[in-house]
Amino acid sequence: MVRQPAHRLTTTKEAKATPTTPNKKRKIGFGIAAGSTAVALAAFGLPALAAQAAPVTYSNDKQIVSDTLDRVQQNGWGSAPVGGAYTVSSPTAFSANGATGVAAVPRPGASLTASLPSATATDADISTVVSIPTLPTTGNGVYAGVQLRSAKGSYYQATARIDAKARLLLSVSRINGSTADQTTIAAEKVVAQNVTAGQKIAIDFRVTGTDTVSTTARAWLASQTAPDWQVSGTDATAKKLTAAGSVGLWSYVSGSSAATAVSFDNVSAYSLKAVQGGQPTQPDPTQTATPTPTPTETTAPTEPTKPTPPPSRPSRPSPLSRRPVTPRSTRARHAPAPVRPPWAAPRTPSRRARTSWPPLAPTPCREAPRPPRGRACSTPSTPPRAVRPSFSARARTTRPSPFRVASS
Repeated sequence: MVRQPAHRLTTTKEAKATPTTPNKKRKIGFGIAAGSTAVALAAFGLPALAAQAAPVTYSNDKQIVSDTLDRVQQNGWGSAPVGGAYTVSSPTAFSANGATGVAAVPRPGASLTASLPSATATDADISTVVSIPTLPTTGNGVYAGVQLRSAKGSYYQATARIDAKARLLLSVSRINGSTADQTTIAAEKVVAQNVTAGQKIAIDFRVTGTDTVSTTARAWLASQTAPDWQVSGTDATAKKLTAAGSVGLWSYVSGSSAATAVSFDNVSAYSLKAVQGGQPTQPDPTQTATPTPTPTETTAPTEPTKPTPPPSRPSRPSPLSRRPVTPRSTRARHAPAPVRPPWAAPRTPSRRARTSWPPLAPTPCREAPRPPRGRACSTPSTPPRAVRPSFSARARTTRPSPFRVASS
């Protein structure tokens, strides 16, 4: 059996373990493309979606109607200074008395309409001031309304109603073709009470949007401050009105109430433009004079005084530094020799003096060779000890006594 080299076996295993197929390459390429798409969506798509989701507000763009109705006119209202000529439903019922435009409802259950066909807009705001010379005492009362997106008998309308209890009520509705096809967008709401005859009532109505139509309205006594929007509603049904239409004014007397006239004044309408949420409107720049600053004398600053540090406690000297230490060499060199008085006792001889005695005489046995075994030395091994002189005798002979008087 022939054995193959190890490097060939390793190469074969690696080739079998990691085969490269085109399917994996396709999967990797697809993953890279998906990642690039996600990054592109995060960079470009999400800001756009966030911008669409941001709240949208509206501001006045262009005034399409402006009429104070301060002219004298019979059989109609004539033409508005801004907005063109009026189209009325019954010319004999409309007139202008020099202060207001009057719509005299001829009988109970009848209605009157005055529109401005040339003043059209999709997103618009209309406002007016109405008054009723005689308040109803029975029935559902007297109605006065403003219309937007009016075209071919269809429109959105905000209606203010004064009932027999002298209350002011407000609602929003949509009419498709005729009042028989009427839909309530915002339910009726009481916004004021104790209304008196001839009292002026302001009405403001706004319609915006196409995908979802938003409607808001408010009504208040003209002598008071305008409140916020009081009623609102949205319309996203199939019958919603999305096309541009004209503006109009409407009046009606309930069938169970007495006929009366309704006066209109200060009719105004604006087309609206959308303002994206978070994007403030830019005010008109105005040049303001920059005041010249008056020079003031400045005094030189005084240098602040440095605080005096508190006195520090003296440090205690170390016990080692209380006495000067003299080196041993200096002390031995400069120390004076002690002076012995004459009456002092004699000194004790030093160790050197005691060990300086003459050595003992050698013995014959120590000097002679060692005798044979079994035989003793003939000479005595220990000679007699030498007699040492007495200590006092040595002291007297070596050093004279200090008490001895020398002979002359």
